[in-house]
Amino acid sequence: MQGKRGWLSENFIHAFVYEISTINAGIVRGSNILKKNA
Repeated sequence: MQGKRGWLSENFIHAFVYEISTINAGIVRGSNILKKNA
């Protein structure tokens, strides 16, 4: 049980970090497009 829970939380953390980095990349790309249009 303990090992499985650790694996789940590990996966959750990786997914969370991946989501955040994807969102950050989207924000950077969006702001670059806005700067070009401005």
